[in-house]
Amino acid sequence: MRHVRLSSLVSALALLAAAPVLAQETPLAIGAEIRGELTDSDARSGEAEDGYLYDDYAFTASQGQRLLATLGAPFDAYLEVFAEGATDGEPIAFDDDGAGGDSTDARLSFAAPAAGRYV
Repeated sequence: MRHVRLSSLVSALALLAAAPVLAQETPLAIGAEIRGELTDSDARSGEAEDGYLYDDYAFTASQGQRLLATLGAPFDAYLEVFAEGATDGEPIAFDDDGAGGDSTDARLSFAAPAAGRYV
């Protein structure tokens, strides 16, 4: 099971697994916590057999709002944030193993460059 949560920097922490081409977004309120799991019915990056499974979560942020996300999982977690509708496929921010220590949990910090929706 995967544990996901998104909050502002002054609060507790958070989540997101994302990709530039959205299969299905799940709304995420800042400060909310999501518990879920990846299954064969989830979106897959790249080639069907070789790609990794992921879920998309969408949230709204104000320009300059600093956010911190964490993803704890029983696998090597990875987080990316994209501006909604971004066409270049490049994430605004990403993290792999940033939770520190020997952890493979992801911990991502970023400031929203503009007001809007992010995935």
